[in-house]
This record gives sequence, structure tokens and C-alpha cells, in this order.
Amino acid sequence: MRNPACLLAAISLTGCLELEEPATSPPPMPALAPAPCPLLEQRFAIESITLPRNASEAERMGFDLDGDETGRIDNAGGLLIAWLVPRDHDAPPPIEARVNAALAAGELHWYLRVQRCERGRDHTRAALVDRLDEAIGARGLLPAVGTGRDAVDVSTGVGAFPLSALFGGDTGVWSLGLGLAVDASPDVEGALSGRLGAGIPIEALGDLEQVDPTAQAIALTDIDLTATYEGKPVYWPRHDGDWDHLSLGFGFRAVPLASPGD
Repeated sequence: MRNPACLLAAISLTGCLELEEPATSPPPMPALAPAPCPLLEQRFAIESITLPRNASEAERMGFDLDGDETGRIDNAGGLLIAWLVPRDHDAPPPIEARVNAALAAGELHWYLRVQRCERGRDHTRAALVDRLDEAIGARGLLPAVGTGRDAVDVSTGVGAFPLSALFGGDTGVWSLGLGLAVDASPDVEGALSGRLGAGIPIEALGDLEQVDPTAQAIALTDIDLTATYEGKPVYWPRHDGDWDHLSLGFGFRAVPLASPGD
């Protein structure tokens, strides 16, 4: 979707897209570089999510996913959910209650796999996945990379998102979220609480209504995260001026699971 007139400026937190001087090659995804140390993994199950209720919360729960020079927060998807989904004043959006009920009942499984340096360097990776019985990196999933000896502050990954559930449908339709970012801190019980976000591709949003008629499809986009390089789509923020992803950010709480091998 082109952005000649800033079509989403009224509902986007990002404003108009500003292009930079073109680069000659896309930036590498951080997770493709070898880790600088042996990694220890801790696994968490996402227990609940918190969706934005208004514009202020949408901004607080969002991230600068496209890394523009202004540092503006991207969370048009969160803002759309806050504005467009009917609900009682000040009550949680119905979608939030449905997702949390599905998580509690075991109808929806969603995990965060956090890897940290065994010792020494402050290096953290976090993978957002829908299953634990496969290697990180399967199906195009890549961990977000950053820091956090106890907390998690990572970005630029590719995570799994229960797309239809997040837009009011069933729990069976998932999508990759590009530019995955996670900002969370542990509590006294060892759970992680914070926010996570990513860009949902326009193709997935466009197909959602056909795949899951019960979902409230929102086929709008507000950020440019991909471009074509050597004939293939690649992660390349702000390169070609096409708004190809919908930014989405929200709160979450994840409880620790037994470590691998326990």
C-alpha cells in the first residue's frame, strides 16, 4: 500500500512515512549472527495479554518498529482495537477476555523462549513461538536480540502471533510478526510482565477474513518493514515506501516453565 497522502495519519501513531537515502543492501537480522557466548534457555508460557483501551495506552504499549529517525511509536493495530471494538467504558476489550480465557483453558498455547549468556556478556535472545517441540528458527521464526540479565529488552526478531484470536476470531490462524520486540521485567514469582509488539504483514491481514470469517479483519497498514532484494522479500525497514505491515503492541504476562532437561 503506497503512502502518497498519509492515509492512516489520523489513526496511526507514526505520522507520515519519511524515507531515508536508499541503502545498497538490507540490514542483517541480528539473530542470524552467532551468539557471542554459550546460551542458557528459560521457557515461559504466556498467561494473559492486556490490549490498549485508548490512545495513551496504545502508545505506552507500542514500539518504534521501523526505526525511523523520529523514534515515533508504532501501534496502529493497538489503536484500532481500542477504537473500533465495541466495549463498555473502561472495561477490557472483549477480545482480551476471549484470548485470556483461551490461554487459561489450554485452547491457545503461546510461549516465550528466553536465552541468555551462561556467564559474562549481557546478551539476550527471546523467541515468541506457538510450540516448544522444535528448534528456534523453524518456519521463519527468529529470536529478537538485545540485553537483559534479569529483564528482557530485545528487538528485530520474527515471532508467532495468534492473528485471528487477536482480532476476535478463533485460535487456529497464526501469522509471523516481523520486527518482534519484547520489553519485560521479572516479578517476585519469576514471571515476566511487560509489552511485546511486531508488524503483521498485509498479506495475512488480507486473507484473515476468508480464513476465519469470525475475525474482525483490519487490512490496513502503517509501517514499511520489507522490500525486494535479489528477487526475494527481505526485512528492510523504510526502504521502498510501501506500507506493508500493521504495527501491533500490547501488554502480557508470562509464567516460567520447567527448563529443558528438568
